[in-house]
Amino acid sequence: MEFKQELGNERYVHVNQILKRWQLNAVAALAVIIILGVAFKEFGTASKVFASSGQPGESSSYSTENIGSGQPLFTQSNLAEARGGGRLLHVWRGLSDNAVYFQFNGESPFQASGRTETHFAPAVSQIGNGRFIAFHVGTTNLIYYAIVDPGDGPDDIVWSPVLFDATTAMPVSVVQMGPDSGQVFLVWHGNTNNNIYSSWFDISTHVWQPPVVVNHGQGNGPPSVFYLPDTNSISVVTQGTDNNLWFTRQGIGAQAWADWTPILNQPSRGNLTMVASPMPGAQMTAVTNINTNGSQTIVVSMLDVNRNPEFASFDTNFNQTTEWTRDTSGFQTDATPNLSTNGNATYSIIDGLDDIAYYKQAWWR
Repeated sequence: MEFKQELGNERYVHVNQILKRWQLNAVAALAVIIILGVAFKEFGTASKVFASSGQPGESSSYSTENIGSGQPLFTQSNLAEARGGGRLLHVWRGLSDNAVYFQFNGESPFQASGRTETHFAPAVSQIGNGRFIAFHVGTTNLIYYAIVDPGDGPDDIVWSPVLFDATTAMPVSVVQMGPDSGQVFLVWHGNTNNNIYSSWFDISTHVWQPPVVVNHGQGNGPPSVFYLPDTNSISVVTQGTDNNLWFTRQGIGAQAWADWTPILNQPSRGNLTMVASPMPGAQMTAVTNINTNGSQTIVVSMLDVNRNPEFASFDTNFNQTTEWTRDTSGFQTDATPNLSTNGNATYSIIDGLDDIAYYKQAWWR
């Protein structure tokens, strides 16, 4: 199948990218950069090797994520973001110190008091209405979480272990279990095995449930989790040990998971292969895009063996609705982009080969 982008979308793409950050107030940058311990490098560009027709509404170029008044945001791993209560929270791993940094709505970045160090990309989700919960993997592979409220500063954020047997050597993924829900669902790859583990947390009790393996699932890389409003369910996606991409689903409150179902090369469902083979061990990311007509589309991203991000879309039963296409910008990266939704648009957030965070609109309908 081939998708031809409507000519009128290009203007919307660029305007919507400008508006993506609600209100990004200018901040004096010099003190911020000193705090971050970031030695600014000469501004570079990521590798560009080709172009493709792309996804509906996909922009052909990325914009730089900035700190303060126009300074690029440098990071060693993918930037994470979440929205809630009129606020946008960014969380990332520092370029030179491996610390975890926070930034609300373009304000001055900060880190929690005390030493925090990670070797992987952090994760973040809204919890409740306008509150946030952030995660990072410590240097001993323990998973830590912290509740973050608007207006918090370094002394207000406390990192605590999720569970003392929750460990991994890969990034984790988290999602809020419904609009304004006080519960979040966390998934991760086993530390000493290929199992896909999960747990969920209730902010009213501050209790984590014991970890369980998601329907006997195993994977080559870190799993991702997303919420599907259409069925009020949690879906988990991962690259299996056979290098295919797999998904499973469980309704909120249900007792059992659906069977794991392969995504690639399933002709009976119209599912196609990627342009190039998946990068072994890469993380597949997925979100639910709420379209302008109220329908829902699952937008997914995966890194291929050429280090090019690829995108595709599916209906809520994971039947493919657009073919796999390479990122139209031609960017290359070492990690699958994070996907983030805002309104009727899905954004790709990428860590360039120059260690700068970029974003662009990857889907709109």
